[in-house]
Amino acid sequence: MYESIKTLRPLVIVCIICTSWVCYAQVQDPSKPSAPPVKKAADAVKSTTIDPAKKGAEGGLPPAAPAVRNNPEKPLIGDVKAKEAVSAKGNDVKKPAANEEVASGDETAIRQSADAFTTAYNAHQSKAISELFALKAELTDENGNVIKGREAIEHDFAQTFAKFPESKIQLDIGSIRILTPNIAVEEGIVRAQPIPGEGESVSAYVAVHVKVEGRWVLASVSDYAIPVELTAHDHLQELAWMVGDWIEESPDSAVKSSVRWDETGNYLIQDFVLHVAGAANASGSTRIGWDALRGHLKSWTFNADGGHSEGYWTRDGDSWTVKSHGANAKGEATSATSVYRVLDGDTMTWRSYDRVVGGVPRGDVPEFVIKRHAPTPGF
Repeated sequence: MYESIKTLRPLVIVCIICTSWVCYAQVQDPSKPSAPPVKKAADAVKSTTIDPAKKGAEGGLPPAAPAVRNNPEKPLIGDVKAKEAVSAKGNDVKKPAANEEVASGDETAIRQSADAFTTAYNAHQSKAISELFALKAELTDENGNVIKGREAIEHDFAQTFAKFPESKIQLDIGSIRILTPNIAVEEGIVRAQPIPGEGESVSAYVAVHVKVEGRWVLASVSDYAIPVELTAHDHLQELAWMVGDWIEESPDSAVKSSVRWDETGNYLIQDFVLHVAGAANASGSTRIGWDALRGHLKSWTFNADGGHSEGYWTRDGDSWTVKSHGANAKGEATSATSVYRVLDGDTMTWRSYDRVVGGVPRGDVPEFVIKRHAPTPGF
């Protein structure tokens, strides 16, 4: 705060000087008649011999000299209406104040800096980004991590681009305020998409610009997390890795699964076929969506034989546990716990335990390794 006061002090002094000058100019207005010269004693005596009647009619003041119009095209001296006409004519075109023109130019320069930042980021040019910052600038992310100095900032962006080689951002500037001739504040929203086709990350930012040798540079940038209302599609992005065809075949079992988005993008639909030795065969379809009431991913499974169940999904690292309950085609209550575990982008495992049908425990289904495959014709 004290630094700001120091910065504003020269402006206050300038304002005081300007005000004093205006007051002085008004006192010394050349358009007004100058003070009458000091009268000599003899003149003073003469001025006292005024006709009493004339003095009473004129309030005790000598009559003003009549206005003389030598040129009818020119306004009379002392003609108020003429003065107003001349004044109005001179005010027809109002030029912007010099400080308004400077402020407009500074805002344009800051917007150009923001455009240069976006262009350099989307081209993954960490060096170009760092050159938009001051030498001792600071960058604070939404988790509170602080990166200090131009070189450290360049290194941090280089690491981000190495981790997310296709990342893109978009800046939405909300406001730019020129606080002093050398300090400005920019606020807005940054929309980042680390991986194409996946959900974007949205955060607010505040950037402080300083003018160094006539050029605006970033002194500090801070990101802040903001609450974002996620859609059902956004919540399902955590299971987007399931989209595709999966298969596992062995001498005593076969597991096939095909997952796709529905036409709205708010559900995942899984068609499955399960043949396991010692267990009843199963096939059917599962619809997975977001239960906004309970704040969980939920699935509805419809077996080909008429059975059905509902399940809630919870995540633990790379594993998803689904606890389901329902009824089979005979009307018997059923329940089970299934676990999906992601090994890599093309490999996952699946198993099922705590299986109960009509109050009678059933055997567990062992863990299967399932691989992603190209779509199988007719599946």
